[in-house]
Amino acid sequence: MARLFKRKNKLGVMYGVDYIDPCGQRIRKIVSPYKEAAEIILKKIEIQIVEGKYLDIRSENKEVFLFENFAQKYSDMHINLRNKNINTQRKLLKGLVNYFRGQHLNNIDHSAIQQFMMRRIQKVKPSSVNRDISMLKSIFNR
Repeated sequence: MARLFKRKNKLGVMYGVDYIDPCGQRIRKIVSPYKEAAEIILKKIEIQIVEGKYLDIRSENKEVFLFENFAQKYSDMHINLRNKNINTQRKLLKGLVNYFRGQHLNNIDHSAIQQFMMRRIQKVKPSSVNRDISMLKSIFNR
């Protein structure tokens, strides 16, 4: 589930932890120059994950956004400022907003995207679906 790793740098040896958090994201971070301290920190994190406290800590700090609100911010900050083909990008974004309207960003997972692709492929060519998916990737990368 989790492991320690060792890094050598100019200052000497540093120990870090490598684990998968409850959200499925891989976390790797340097925690201490001492192996014993890193082991204690790793055990503490594992206990928090098992007890469910780790999720509580992470969820308190997260803001929940609706897809359409985040898409509007994306449009204002990226499409309007950096693109040559603004109208095409807005059209792609509008189609995504129509499908994912009312959903929270953290609820849009792999299965929701697969359902979107299956419905979309019935109406348009595969290249159009690829453009939609690349727009969705760009939104989530921001």
